[in-house]
Amino acid sequence: MKIIGDLPADSAEWQADFAAALDENGQWTATQSFKCRPQDVLNLIPARGDDCQEDGFEILKFISAQVVETKGDGWRQVVCNYRGTIYDFNEDDPASIEPTYNTSVVAQSEPIESHPNFKDLSAEDWTYAQWYKDGRLLRNPDNSTEFVKYIYVCTGEGDDEVCNWKLDDENPIAASDELKQLFEAYDKGISSYYSPRITFSMRYSSNQPIPAATLNKIGKTDDPPNAPAVGAGREWLAMGVNSDQSGDVYDVEQEWLLSGKEGWDDDFYD
Repeated sequence: MKIIGDLPADSAEWQADFAAALDENGQWTATQSFKCRPQDVLNLIPARGDDCQEDGFEILKFISAQVVETKGDGWRQVVCNYRGTIYDFNEDDPASIEPTYNTSVVAQSEPIESHPNFKDLSAEDWTYAQWYKDGRLLRNPDNSTEFVKYIYVCTGEGDDEVCNWKLDDENPIAASDELKQLFEAYDKGISSYYSPRITFSMRYSSNQPIPAATLNKIGKTDDPPNAPAVGAGREWLAMGVNSDQSGDVYDVEQEWLLSGKEGWDDDFYD
């Protein structure tokens, strides 16, 4: 750092200490300092969004500063921080950004009823499953392959009418193998299972806010760029997008969730 003499009022002496770095998402950050009289610091600090002083780096905009005392000469050194990117996000032009990608695979707990083994159960089967959980449907004590249900029976009339729950052992229910498997899970106290949850995300920097087209995709099936290859039938669902803005730079992260083997139900997802 060069030595300076007396500075006139409201004068900044910029130092030859410019340093810049480019990250993996195409974002530039830089620092450069100037020296001035203590009483001039507030007047000389650049306004947020001002261009960087270094020639050729005008895309960098001022975002913050640190002020330190220079020992021995009484001046203040003001370190200015800059940020910028050359990228404008364009969905039709992959070269318009320089993203990084992440794939995450974790196991998460799901209700046992959602296991693929039970995807073909009928509406009647699901009624029986709920009855079994509630104790209204039991194994037939005389035939373990059959099930009997409680029914509400009333006898008598008027003041003499009496109503009670009783087992309907005259009309046993023959459950399918899949339903029996679900009943066995209930008998073992199994209420959930672990299913893989696969997410894919993309991060990039841009000098443009999130495009409306990106926002309009949330909650819909999508084809994320450079996503891992997946099995037939599986689809990606646009789950969300986050954006952090500093100056004119937007740090954006998009996330997608992979479906099961049957894809996302087209009755609920476009």
